[in-house]
Amino acid sequence: EENASVLCAAMASAGLKPYYAIYSTFLQRAFDEIIHDVCAQDMPVTFCVDRAGISGADGETHQGVFDLSYLSLIPGLTIAVPKDTEEFKEMLRFSANFAHPLAIRYPRSGRIVFPSAKAPVEPGKWEYLHRAENSEVTVLATGERCLVVAMKILKRLHEKGMDFDVVNVRFVKPLDEEVLQRCAGRRVVTIEDNVLLGGVGQMISAELARRRENEDFSVKNFAYRDEFIPQGNVGDLQREYGVDCSEIEEYIAGLFR
Repeated sequence: EENASVLCAAMASAGLKPYYAIYSTFLQRAFDEIIHDVCAQDMPVTFCVDRAGISGADGETHQGVFDLSYLSLIPGLTIAVPKDTEEFKEMLRFSANFAHPLAIRYPRSGRIVFPSAKAPVEPGKWEYLHRAENSEVTVLATGERCLVVAMKILKRLHEKGMDFDVVNVRFVKPLDEEVLQRCAGRRVVTIEDNVLLGGVGQMISAELARRRENEDFSVKNFAYRDEFIPQGNVGDLQREYGVDCSEIEEYIAGLFR
């Protein structure tokens, strides 16, 4: 993993456009090389980070729940999280002309789930999957699994007269400044297929706190607890370790009371 990362940096320095497909948990071994050989030199290397999030039957050592945390702290690295396989293809097409380090992270079993985005893929630009009228609640979800959870909850609560925005956080770095500006004064819920510590939820919380444009905003982060996750069914593990559809639904419903 370390040698392959250095090789990609060397190839990029010679004018090539290397793509490195690797499991999230294996990429951890190349952390130093990502920093010094790729990002510090601004090499146009694209990391295709497979098995991101819970990998299920692959086992405890293959649970890719740390990558958003350990990659987001590296200067110069753009991090993309497609909402499904079709958007992953769009991000690959975008990457062909992107002249900087890029990581695209996706789960083990991706599907085509959502309609194609109307806006082109652009770093730091998110996508509204649903816009509510007269609602103070915004759900910021990262990746296919979490967006599926968000949309299922939206459907159930919509039947009960509740409505909220659902945003596809398709870039974790950089964050979408325009959407965050709209979140001022709102109730924000983040959902991610990653550990809580250092993840996108905490990044968003810190950014909203820094702005302090409205003291009345609130943020609730749903992510995996600070524990090692064992082998198991993906859905069961999501429920067991903190990204649970019913728990999130109950919290969002409480915002409307």
